[in-house]
Amino acid sequence: MAKKIGGDQQITSAGKILVVDDDEDFLWVTDTMLQKAGYSVIQAKNGEKVLKLLEKDIPDLILMDYRLPNRNGLQVAADVKQRIPTVPIIMLTGYAEVGSAVEAMKMGVYDYVTKPIDIDDLLFTIKRCLEKQDLIEEVERLRKALGEFERLITTISTRFINLSSDEIDSGIREALKEIGEFTGVDRSYAFVLSENGTKIDDTYEWCAEGVKPQTQNLKGISIDDGLSWFAKRLRNFEVVHVPCVADLRPEASDEKEYFQAQDVQSLLAIPMTYGGSLVGFLGFDSARANKKWTEGIIALLGVVGEIFTNALERKRTEEALLREKDKLQAALAKIKTLSGMLPICASCKKIRDDKGYWSQIEEYIRDHSEAQFSHGICPECAEKAMEELDRVFPK
Repeated sequence: MAKKIGGDQQITSAGKILVVDDDEDFLWVTDTMLQKAGYSVIQAKNGEKVLKLLEKDIPDLILMDYRLPNRNGLQVAADVKQRIPTVPIIMLTGYAEVGSAVEAMKMGVYDYVTKPIDIDDLLFTIKRCLEKQDLIEEVERLRKALGEFERLITTISTRFINLSSDEIDSGIREALKEIGEFTGVDRSYAFVLSENGTKIDDTYEWCAEGVKPQTQNLKGISIDDGLSWFAKRLRNFEVVHVPCVADLRPEASDEKEYFQAQDVQSLLAIPMTYGGSLVGFLGFDSARANKKWTEGIIALLGVVGEIFTNALERKRTEEALLREKDKLQAALAKIKTLSGMLPICASCKKIRDDKGYWSQIEEYIRDHSEAQFSHGICPECAEKAMEELDRVFPK
């Protein structure tokens, strides 16, 4: 399978070797030997031909003779490394040219092999070179993937800062979807422990297309009873990493049977903790292939677990405060509502409270309702007051 580099350039499938030598017999022998060993071969007799070939096709390795017409192998290797720094080169040299070969290695040539060629030695050097190149490419791929995943986690973290409590559930499900798609798993989920810590629910879940959801089947589970090996590690705040469920040891036989019943081939479970207690776990399943997680990805998923835990605790706290507020408002409304029969003195019009004390009606209403008073005098009372004044102070 080919990979694009830049415009029309491609890296061909593994095992393609460019042999550079102006000796026809050597080219024929080397071509035959390499093809028998399973490699595909292309040939070039000089530096100009090498550079033209590299414009169209990039091999996995270049086997280059030091003695070439017009320009030596060291000069050609320098041009190749300037254009394509990642392609490995093995230099073929005579005993008298070993010093030049060492100089070539300083500028990035992988190794050198002396002529006359020992076939076994050459094949071993080629194999070792290609294996190293594969490792370099894999490390680079993982480095890039880790960087992309870090950016995704940063985006998720920033998003959660601005979520209201009623948006947290949907936020967790969206994050599980993004992480599941990025990592290529079949199922991602967050289990949450009950308040007493004895039961656990599959509260949030995302499944890849074609994978059966398990949310409805995983409610009120007691992991300590049926999955003690799994539960013990989570309660010790340990990451449970199972690259192959079929390889679980006998002490995890219950877990092996349980996971296989759900078509789980590989899984990763990361404990979610708060205040020194387990509150749930973040999980990822691979149902269609075995999967091994790198330490870097596991560490970042631990950060996701912390994000989810803090968000859920914030939601729980805000909901508890709202419930208490509603209770207080209901109690206050009940206290401030006048109802039932009120004992009023027929003579002085005072009211007796529930403790047996008599209060002015104005004072009682003020203490038992939201009513406020403004003071004035009605027309009838004003007329009576004027009559009393006229009687006391006659004109």
